[in-house]
Amino acid sequence: MPCYRFQPIVNLHTEHVIGHEVLLKMHQSIDLEAYFSTMTTTKMVDLFCRQVGFVTSSKRGKKTFINLPVESLLDAALFGRIMSSLSRVEEMHLVIEIQDPEALHRLHGEELQLFSNHVHAMRKMGVEVWIDDITAFALMVCIEMGLKIDGIKISHRLFAHFKALGQGLTDFVKACRKVSNTILAEGIETAEDVHLAIDAGCDLGQGFLWQEFCLMDS
Repeated sequence: MPCYRFQPIVNLHTEHVIGHEVLLKMHQSIDLEAYFSTMTTTKMVDLFCRQVGFVTSSKRGKKTFINLPVESLLDAALFGRIMSSLSRVEEMHLVIEIQDPEALHRLHGEELQLFSNHVHAMRKMGVEVWIDDITAFALMVCIEMGLKIDGIKISHRLFAHFKALGQGLTDFVKACRKVSNTILAEGIETAEDVHLAIDAGCDLGQGFLWQEFCLMDS
């Protein structure tokens, strides 16, 4: 019986919670990165469909952020399952996070076009599509392919890097706005982090500063 963690997504300017990212809660002895690195794309889509069903039945009202890998948008059968799952959602408050944007640079022209077409198809249904854990290289690929999406997440590692460096975050946020008008900073843990993210031009934040909660999927 899976249990899900709901991490708050917060408007940095108003401090209002606008949604939650849904993450699978595992036993503390399990290395999450290692676990998900061995999970097949099919299993990831299985998890996605289950999460969509769960949050739809709970009728939470706020935006719900759920992860999918790039490959799931390139496989016809898997993408068909994704669209079928989305078609059963009555009130669309879903946000799909592309969890591995570094995979984009390995795609050739036709695959990039297919990815772009499927992003457009999901957005047409009312689903928001975001890029999670953006890197400078993945951002360059997105800009070159003319991709327009609903949001970009700056990973906690990259945020920490710019914080330690003392510069660069503002310029990176400006570059991100070539792809999306909404930028979120992960890894927000202190009031200082909030001010840093706001000063750099970020709109939203996510991190341990705000308390998450867990729900059991029955």
